[in-house]
Parts: sequence; C-alpha cells; structure tokens
Amino acid sequence: MNLRGWWVVAFLITFALCIGVPAAYATTSETEVTEEEHDGPVYLILSLAEEFETPTLGCTCDCRRCCKCKKCYKCCKCKRRCSRWCWKCWWFYKCRKCGKCDCGEQKGSGTYMVKIGTYVAGDEIGTTRFVPSDPADIVLPGNLTFEDLDGYPLTILGAFDTFSRETIHLVTPEPGEEEDPIPPAVQEAFFLAAPALEQWPEFPEPSTVEIAQFIYDTAIAINAGLAEQTSAQEILDYIFVTPSTLDAPEDAAFAEADGDLFPHDPDDDGALFEYAFKIDTDDGALAVDLCLPVEIDIKPCSSKNIVYINSYFGLLSVAVWGSDTFDVDEIDRDTVLLGGVAPKCDYIKDINCDGYDDLVVVFRIRTLVKEGALDINTTSLTLTADLKAGGCIEGSDFVVPKKWCW
Repeated sequence: MNLRGWWVVAFLITFALCIGVPAAYATTSETEVTEEEHDGPVYLILSLAEEFETPTLGCTCDCRRCCKCKKCYKCCKCKRRCSRWCWKCWWFYKCRKCGKCDCGEQKGSGTYMVKIGTYVAGDEIGTTRFVPSDPADIVLPGNLTFEDLDGYPLTILGAFDTFSRETIHLVTPEPGEEEDPIPPAVQEAFFLAAPALEQWPEFPEPSTVEIAQFIYDTAIAINAGLAEQTSAQEILDYIFVTPSTLDAPEDAAFAEADGDLFPHDPDDDGALFEYAFKIDTDDGALAVDLCLPVEIDIKPCSSKNIVYINSYFGLLSVAVWGSDTFDVDEIDRDTVLLGGVAPKCDYIKDINCDGYDDLVVVFRIRTLVKEGALDINTTSLTLTADLKAGGCIEGSDFVVPKKWCW
C-alpha cells in the first residue's frame, strides 16, 4: 500500500471515531441496563413495636425533671413542658434542670423487613406493573408471636422511575397531603438506596433509624448533591408515616393486612395498587397480592345491574375495560374469577367503541349462587385475575339481586 492509501485509511478511522459507531453495530446491552435502572424493589416492613418510632436524630436540648418522680418534661422525646404541676405523679413540685438530653443515641424501634417483589416501570405511572418475588418465610426474633403484633403498624415501600417524564415515585400506603407532600429528594434517595437494602448486613431486623440512615448514606454516595436537599431525619419522618396495621387476632390461622398504595405524584392522587397479604401464624409463610385496580362493568348494556338469582339458565356478563394504560391482553384469561367463581367463556372486543379492546367474561348465574358468590343480600361482586407477566388485577361493581315472580 502506497502513502496515499495510508492517508485514506487514517481518514476513514478518524471519521468513524468522530461520528460514533454505526447503529447497525451498536450493542443493546446499554439500552437493557437503562430500562432495568428504572425499576425498583418493593419491601414489606413490619414494626416490632406499637408504633414506628421516629426520634429526633443527633439533638441536644435543655431538660427539666420533677423533683419527686424525676420524670423529664422538656426533651426531644416526650416534648413535655416543665411546670409546677407534674403530670406524671400528680403533685405540685418545683423542677430543676438535669443537663442535656442524649437524644442522639436513640435508635428508633425494631422492624422486620422482607422483599416482596419489583416495580417494573412503564412510560408513565399507569403502565407501571408489580412483579412478585418468592419472599422468605418470616421468622420473628426472640419470643415474639404474630399475636403480639396485632394492631402494630406496617408499611410497603418501593419506588420506580417513569420513562416518559423521568420522574421518581415513592409508593407508600400513605396518600400524602397537598400541603405536605413527600419531597422529591426523599423519593430519589429511597430509589437510589433500595437495591442495596436487600444486601444490607443488618437485614432483616433493622431499626427505623438504621433504615433511614442507611438510605441517606447510600443515596449521597451515589448522588452527593442530595446531601444539600434532604437528610436522614427527613427520610425517617416521611417513610414511616403509614395508616396500615397488622390484623392478627388470638388463635387466628393467618395474620393479615390490606389497603391501597399511592405513587405520590402531584398529577395523580389516586391509588396505583391494592395490596393484601397473609402470614401463616404457624410457619411464617408469606403470601402477597399486589393488584392493579381496573374498571369493570357488570352487565355492560345495563345501568341497573339487576341479576335474577333464580334464573337457572341465566348468564351474567362482566366487561373489563381497556384503556391507554391497560391492555386487556395482559390478563391471563385462565385465572379470571368473579367472587372466586370461574367463567363459562370469554372474548375480547371493543364493546364501548373507545378504540381500546375490552375483555368480556361470561358467568353462569346458577354457578355463582351455588358457590356462594351471589345471593339476595349481595351488593357488589369483585373480579380478580393474574397478569401474564406477574402481578394481578382487581375490580368491583355493584349488583342488584332479585328473584323472578312466577
């Protein structure tokens, strides 16, 4: 090859480096990693105390004690003011200063944490799905039983990052308030730290403070800018606000809980998922259903939903509406149940002419009555089904049962 040929080769190499690798030769691994990075693990956290304790971290303050009962009435924990009237021992006593409170040593309350699945992010909130994992059996520490935890709080925490807006959403059982929403920095911190929680050495029995501190430390190690936007205290205060409690009455076979999960988005204040789980009180086996709420219509051609329960040959149609965020083809049609009863047949068709396919499922009325799903006192029916990719759907509609008058 002469000198001119070498110049041509050098030019082509330089040109290729400037414009980048042609798309035909590009690997797909980067795209796959990017998509996975939008997903996030989901954890069930049970409190091992009567409440999730969220103490003030690293604080010092002047404190006063009653001269008789020695109780502290002005500290970061009890937030009581000192006066001549002691509310603990019901005596008039002067109070004296006791120095400074050592609030920084507080570790919060104990918890039990287990991963239950993954949020697989979609283009927007409504297209995000939950894929369950096989959670480990729950083994309570010490001599605790599930009966001991009856009425104790719990929370389900997970976060995902939508594709279209690249917005992180922390999903919790607490719907939040317009005047005090979960700060975006707290949501991002949890999203960044969540994958590491499963590998945490303290797992699965950390305290509330240890969880919050771990989330903060891990998040700022990934994104140092978060240190100026949030704190371990703020994370602690927001992630353990929950209205959910464990129902574990004495001698019950299962400890249970159910409720809604909210995505904390200013433009979408509705529930994203409905959850229900059972824990076998004998062996701790955990079963979790985290279902996508869907809109169903019993007797789509009727607004009165009258069902004649003594109609021997009668059929009852139920439509599952498709939409821009839900494709009915995602449903595993072999798993569809209405009140626990399997259908006679089903078909897919756009019956409301909105441009989206709907699933119509047909049930025998006499089978619904025979299996106890429908009687004269029934006011609503619930349809459930699994999704092909994992997770489930759930929807309800009202019914008005009547009898034929012969």
